[in-house]
Amino acid sequence: PFIDVVSYNLYLGTSPTPQLYATTKSSTYFVDRLSPNTIYYWQIVAVDAAGNRYHGPIWYFLTK
Repeated sequence: PFIDVVSYNLYLGTSPTPQLYATTKSSTYFVDRLSPNTIYYWQIVAVDAAGNRYHGPIWYFLTK
């Protein structure tokens, strides 16, 4: 089904349950000032006009 997304919540952190980092209306977001040799976990939660939330999976990456 089509979802009319009005905002995205970016969760990011070094814990497997990342905290809210930013809210944006754009489907792209630039994150800087990451620590080297660190595992980061992230998740996107899309929010529609009615306030419904659509949780994506939690992903992770390792910085160099």
